[in-house]
Amino acid sequence: VQYWKLTTLFPNNLLYASNYAEALILNKQYEEAQRYVDLLDRNTTHPYFKLTGLIFKGMLKEYQSKNLEAAFPHYQQAEKLV
Repeated sequence: VQYWKLTTLFPNNLLYASNYAEALILNKQYEEAQRYVDLLDRNTTHPYFKLTGLIFKGMLKEYQSKNLEAAFPHYQQAEKLV
């Protein structure tokens, strides 16, 4: 399966975006992951996806930028949603 086709066919599928962002982060494809993390973070209608976006945003800061201090506020915001 070519994933770019899925993102083209279903650009607002938040469950797919969440799973794909996680896979990209774990594979250190941070720049590509940012696109999906932004989609999740912008979603204000479903708390689960907002939470996921904030966690992944923190992970990107922590892993890509090697900056735990910059990641911490995103993790704190996510914690408040639980």
